[in-house]
Amino acid sequence: MTKELGSPAFGEVPPRGAGPLLRSSLVDRIVERLKQDILLGHYGPGGKLAPERQLAASLGVTRVSLKHALGRLEQLGLIRTRHGVGSVVQDYESSAGAELLSHLGSAVEQGAHAPLFEEILELRTLMVGAFVRLAARRRKPKHVTELKTLIAELGAKKDDLLEVQRLENEIIRGLARASRNRPFVFLTNSVSQAYKTNLEAYRAQFTDGSWVAMRLGQIVDAVVAMDEEGARQAAETYFEQAAARLLLKQKAIKKR
Repeated sequence: MTKELGSPAFGEVPPRGAGPLLRSSLVDRIVERLKQDILLGHYGPGGKLAPERQLAASLGVTRVSLKHALGRLEQLGLIRTRHGVGSVVQDYESSAGAELLSHLGSAVEQGAHAPLFEEILELRTLMVGAFVRLAARRRKPKHVTELKTLIAELGAKKDDLLEVQRLENEIIRGLARASRNRPFVFLTNSVSQAYKTNLEAYRAQFTDGSWVAMRLGQIVDAVVAMDEEGARQAAETYFEQAAARLLLKQKAIKKR
């Protein structure tokens, strides 16, 4: 009988009554393993994964679990599976969509595609600068209340680095919701997931909680005042300065 990645043989004790969750977790782990192999360049575009029977054996999983994982990878645009051909790695820059963003954090952490970190920072700057203008135009009283509450909480916890980081992310997502543009909300959620998978890489910008609170407060104030251009300028200024701090920190780490 094949012992799978998620079985107790791998040092895990399955929680009582959680069999289906363990199965789901196993598929997640297979997806993560193969996804990293692709994103880190172990398989290039046009390359083939090993035949299912061989790949399942090498991973220590059943073919059923592997098939579920391959289906997920195909949905992400990383592979294309065809009967009689096998699973062929795609050029994901041509085939993948925004849903892949939520899977890129660990690739950044492991050093895949060095410019990717800067590109994510650039995306955040331009994306937030765009949707805060809509937020300033469309925000409702409920959005104003939510944003003011989050800003007040941030001010009270400005000396707690982890809380500052968490609240900054929540404020950005709140601003996206205030734009009342669902594609922007979905894209922000995808970027947020990428962000959450590698929080440590972004942490340097939160060592000065007072600065973060001041800058985010300026964005929220402009949105509340329905000042579209002011909101855009405040958002882009904040993210450009935050990116500069992060990249400076990254360079310092590399020199060690």
